[in-house]
Amino acid sequence: SDVVRVHEERGGDLRRLVEEMLPAARVLAGDGDGGGDGTELLASVDDVLEYMEAYSRSMPGAVPSLRRKLDEIAESNGELLRVSRDGRVPPQPYHESLLKRIGGDTVLERAVAMPEVATDHPDSRSDGFVQLPEADMAFECRGGGEGG
Repeated sequence: SDVVRVHEERGGDLRRLVEEMLPAARVLAGDGDGGGDGTELLASVDDVLEYMEAYSRSMPGAVPSLRRKLDEIAESNGELLRVSRDGRVPPQPYHESLLKRIGGDTVLERAVAMPEVATDHPDSRSDGFVQLPEADMAFECRGGGEGG
């Protein structure tokens, strides 16, 4: 089904997933408490769902590619899951169960494996960047320890 129909037919599932993933997204955005540092989109579940639906409606008829998504699983879902597995936010059992339903334990393990990072980013001042070109986003990856 196309991306717009997903919002219409699976809205409850999307809400549950966003509710579970939002704390991890805030950590990745550098805003663990939901305050106003440029992450207004992540202020509430409703804001995220509204943005997602508007984005989906901007490309009516688009059908997501499962193969492409699975190829990019560590760079997308994995970033969010690793924040939970590192203990920085609560676990994401619903998110993990959906990934297992799509492709079993193998897909889930690929998701939480560390992705390749781009170290040639022009602003690279750390260990590298995870780039998500489909979402026009990049996350800076820093070494362990307090403050990066």
